[in-house]
Amino acid sequence: MNTVTISPYDSVLFAISALEKSLKTLVSVVDKDGVLLGVVSDGDIRRALIAHFDVNTSVSEIMNTSPFYFSQGLTRAEMRKILKKNRIEAAPILDDKHQVIDIFYIGDIEDGKERGGQRSQFGAAVIMAGGEGRRLRPLTDELPKPMLKVGGISIIERQVRSLAKHGIKNIFITINYCGDKISEYFKDGSSFGVSIKYVQEEKKLGTAGALSLISSKTFEGPILVINGDVITTIDFNSFGYFHFSNNAKLSIAAMKYIVDVPYGVVQNHNENVLGIVEKPSKQYLCNAGIYAIEKDLITSIPHNAFFNMTDLVQKVLSDKQKIVVFPMFEYWTDIGSKSELEKARQQFSLNIGDIHE
Repeated sequence: MNTVTISPYDSVLFAISALEKSLKTLVSVVDKDGVLLGVVSDGDIRRALIAHFDVNTSVSEIMNTSPFYFSQGLTRAEMRKILKKNRIEAAPILDDKHQVIDIFYIGDIEDGKERGGQRSQFGAAVIMAGGEGRRLRPLTDELPKPMLKVGGISIIERQVRSLAKHGIKNIFITINYCGDKISEYFKDGSSFGVSIKYVQEEKKLGTAGALSLISSKTFEGPILVINGDVITTIDFNSFGYFHFSNNAKLSIAAMKYIVDVPYGVVQNHNENVLGIVEKPSKQYLCNAGIYAIEKDLITSIPHNAFFNMTDLVQKVLSDKQKIVVFPMFEYWTDIGSKSELEKARQQFSLNIGDIHE
């Protein structure tokens, strides 16, 4: 049985905890008799975060009160076909009393394999590992930044292990500075349960430019791109389904960043004062260096030329194609400086943000 249920009076934070503990992406909201009142999905929570809902808000404020559901009697193949047609990842199964007896996920059974192996929406992943890591010298004098260790495991190995755990087995690693250290360690990836191919950058190409060196003929579906200095516990499958369900060309994972202004801020219109807000906090969604990209976009990137991800974003927007943001609540850090590296090492020594094997 795959079901996890909560009360409509539970908080959004409690729902996040329930989803993380169950390793699922949908939780049923039920009354005291187990009758379905609604559902809260991973996507519902992230959309609530975009709308600046407080995590202590009751789930009744964000739940879908008219969810798609199945009655008993359909086969798994029939349910999977219906979910795929409607771009839905999961739906509860109800008995004749409208009580939740299970939740069916589109990836529960695929080619005879249980969901435990995890099936991904992504056809491949690209780890951008070609940077020099100048701000981390001398640690990176003879070692690429992604090979620096945090909690006894290199940054890039954490990424490879997490990708494999989420069923993403086709991996490209872009290399340049000290790239041989990476390829010599991972080889073809078979010892990590994945297939790794290396993309050699002969010059700096930017995040998007490096993608032009990858043949999109070698995989099906969207591609996951992650910067090689990122450590995160993001659920890549939730990200993939968010991208899929929104029918987006490009999706950007983002972290909430809060800026506390230490002064009273004067609100004004020209010279007229409208009020004063004492020491306000401003929230921003900041690029986490993780992207979902439809494979046909790769062919639109100038070949072997410098092209940043910001350039690709502007191109997609100019072509009036859809880009969505995926707000993260999971652990995330990027190792861009010695202070950030030391902070991450301290966190992992306390088992904060660790990736569970």
